[in-house]
Formats: sequence, structure tokens, C-alpha cells
Amino acid sequence: MPRSLIGKFIGKLIPQQEFAGFEVGDKVIRFLLLSHYDLSVMSAIEVPLVPGIVEKGELKKQSDFIVALETLKSKITVTDKSNIPCVVTAPSSLFFFQVIELPEIADASYDEAVRLNASQTSPLQLNDAYLDWQNLGVNLKTLQREFLVGIVGHNRVDPYLEAFQRAGFEIIALESRSLSILRLFSYFSKTIEKNITILFVDVGQDGMSFIIGRQGKLYFDFFLYWSEISEAADGTITKEDLEAILKREVLRMVEFTNLHYSEGISHFVLFSPVLKPDLTAFIQSEFSLKLVEMTPPPLGALSADLWAGTIGAGLRGSLIPRETDDLISLLPEGTEVVYQEKRLGSFISLWSKIVSFTLMGMIMVFGVVWSVALQQQKNHQNTLGSINALPEVAEVKSLQADARVFNEQLLKLDQVEKKTVRWSEFLDPIVNAAATYGVSVERLSLGQGNQEIRLQGTAPSEQGAFDFSAAVEKYTIKFSKVSLPLSSLVPVPGGVLFDMVITMAKVLK
Repeated sequence: MPRSLIGKFIGKLIPQQEFAGFEVGDKVIRFLLLSHYDLSVMSAIEVPLVPGIVEKGELKKQSDFIVALETLKSKITVTDKSNIPCVVTAPSSLFFFQVIELPEIADASYDEAVRLNASQTSPLQLNDAYLDWQNLGVNLKTLQREFLVGIVGHNRVDPYLEAFQRAGFEIIALESRSLSILRLFSYFSKTIEKNITILFVDVGQDGMSFIIGRQGKLYFDFFLYWSEISEAADGTITKEDLEAILKREVLRMVEFTNLHYSEGISHFVLFSPVLKPDLTAFIQSEFSLKLVEMTPPPLGALSADLWAGTIGAGLRGSLIPRETDDLISLLPEGTEVVYQEKRLGSFISLWSKIVSFTLMGMIMVFGVVWSVALQQQKNHQNTLGSINALPEVAEVKSLQADARVFNEQLLKLDQVEKKTVRWSEFLDPIVNAAATYGVSVERLSLGQGNQEIRLQGTAPSEQGAFDFSAAVEKYTIKFSKVSLPLSSLVPVPGGVLFDMVITMAKVLK
């Protein structure tokens, strides 16, 4: 959905904000905030849950869960903790997903058509559930458009929404761990083959998840809690137990894929905090599947396998602009609506403060001028009275000194009124270059001692971003250096998102 002119205007005035990833499990909750500049870890917090608070993804003890949220919140080092926004990823067992195909129809009819088809296969009444869908594109074999539909019952989500709100968190998007894992893979996988069918095996603290994906998109997921697996019934599990489970469940996924899809599983990805090399070798030898390598961002002491879902949610919060986020979010309102309401509130709050401080400044200046004028008038009256009584040289010098002070104060006031930064000489070259190469400037900010302009924009392509950078760099009189890091280039719908740092030839005062 295209942004309105008001939305674009607000976007230029309010910088893009990083939103944290927040994962909920049966045994632990995790919070991760990543920098959208280099994906460095800004904050990572983990709080264990007492058994029974969350069972198989469902919130059973809301008051105890709120205490855990408040404990986690107390460890977050941010200035404003009143309402912390986050993208929440929850156990896949909470959600129902299906892929449906529709013939090409008018855009305006997609939502109605998807909901109609979903209502016929959904295990829930849509009146009692939250539904969202994502356009997966056209299937090149059937020539029909595919849609991923997600559904979750109100009774499963509403207790979480209330708990997060009471603890001072704002959920701006809600998705399954399977979707978060696929996003992590899409950003950091080493494969260049786009149409292969991949099996994702996730060995986690709560159980095992089996996901089928293609081109980073979810087509099927299946989750087993440890309590549902016979090999783990006694509360312990060995390497042999894991291999037996994998042999049985991976075979089921392979047979399911061969039955329902035209292409079988050829590759796999494994997330496991334990025995990962052994389990990888077992899957390769037992099923002749090829391993797809990943290089996740550096996380310090954090385990990328345990934190995979949290990282995926954090990527959505830090890299995907909220106003263009059309990915599945199973909340009462869509992600774009939630974000626009939040940003409009921030815009109103910002300008309320600006107007208030401006009025206060004007009142203070007027008060100073009025006070100086009254004092000068009083001094002149006293001086005139003294001159009339006894005109001496000392009184004349006093009048001259008072006049000098008065003139100096008026000069300072005049300088304050005239002091302003002429931005146009720096912004005009950037705006002209952006118009020439089709670049949309998303955000501008000033940093590094008022000598650097930080710019975030969207170009039609990577070459467009480089051409834009080269065009700006030609203005050597205005700019001494233009930096476009390759790591900042992120593919987004409609082009490439990038960050650029422009060093000005002179420092703004």
C-alpha cells in the first residue's frame, strides 16, 4: 500500500527507529535490539520462565508472565521505558498456516478472495481469529498467484497482548518462530539457488520444528514438543534418540513434499545448540540432502541456533521499514496501521514540544527586552533628574556607560535573531542528484560535530545507489567525502535500501 503524502512528510521529520525482536517460549523469553546500520547487538536480554507460565505456547499464568516481562524490562538500557515497541515471535504451534492459489485478479479483490478461500479450510471460525496474508508471487508452473495465510485464535493471542501492554511493551508485529527463522536464512544464507526446496530442522529448548521453504518463503511447518515425543518421555534425550527422531520425521517431511509439491526436498538447514556436526552428518548420509551454510551476524556470546527466532524478529524490526512492512502479522490491526498511528503520535508530540519551547523562548526574549527597556528608562529618568539638580561629569560618564550596555544588548538580540544555518546550499545538490537517479530519500540526520550528513534512501537498483553516490561526490566544493558502505545495501520491495554518510567541506555552526 503506497504511503500517503502525510506519511512521507512525517517520515522525513522523524528518524527511522530500531524495534527490538522479542521471543516467547515455554522456558524463556528473549529480547534483542540490533542496529540497523551494521546489525551490531545493542541489547540482548534473556529471562527464564517458571514452568507452567507458558505451556505449549499458550499463556496460562498471566500475572507471573507480567512479572517476568517487568524483570526483563528492568534490564533494558534505554532512556524511555514507558512503552517499548517490539516485534514478537511466538511458538509455531500457536498458529495455523496454509498456502492457497488464486488466478490473477484486481488488487482490490485479493483480500476478499483470500479470506473467502481461507474460511473454507481454516480450523477456526474467522470471527474468533486474527487473519493475515502475504503475497508469495506467481507460481511459474500453475501460473496462479500464491498466498501464505496465517490464522490464530483470539483466545491464544489476547492474553499476550494484555500482558505486554500492562508491562509497558507495545507489540507492533506478531509472527511465528518459523517465519522468523526463514527471514534469518534469507538474509544470511550462502546459497545462490533461488528455486530449491529446503527443509529447515530446528532443535530448540521446547521441542523440534520442521519447516519447508522456498525462496525464503514458508510453505509448511510442523512442531513437536518434547512431551509429545516418545524418545523424550523420561525427560532426557540422547544422540541416538535425536537421530531416531530425525530419521522418522525427516522421512515424513520428504514424503509429504513429494506428495504435495512438484519438486522434492534437495537441501536442508539445521539449527541445533547441541550435537550440530553429528546431526548434520546424519541427515546428509541418511537422506542425501545438501547442507546450506549460513553466516549470521556476530552476536558475541549469544548462540545463533538458540536465538535464531529472536534474531529473525530483530531483523524485521531493524531493517524492514515499518511503513512498507506487509509481512504477516497476526494482530487486531495490520503492521502498517499500528506503525502509522505510533508515528503520527510521535509527530504530534514532537511538534507540540517544538511549539511550546518556541513560545517559551519568545516570551523569555520579550521579557529580557522589556526588562532592559524599563531599566534603561529608569536610569535615564534618574540621570536627567540628577543633571537638572547638579550636572557633573561623573553623571555624564554614567549615562554613556549605560548607553553602551544598552547598545551591546540590542546588538546581541539582533545577532540571535539573524543566526541561522543555510541548509539549502548542502541539500540542493543531494535533492538534485536524487531526482536524477530516482532515489527516494527516507531519512536525513546530522552527526559527527555537525560535519556529517547521514542519509538513508531507496534506489531502484544497486547501480542506481552507486550512481547517486557518485553524483553527490562531484560537488567537491560542498562535500569532502561520500561513503556508501556495501554492507548497507539491503534489497527491499521496489529497489534497494542503503545508508550513506556525506562529509561536508565546512562545519555547520
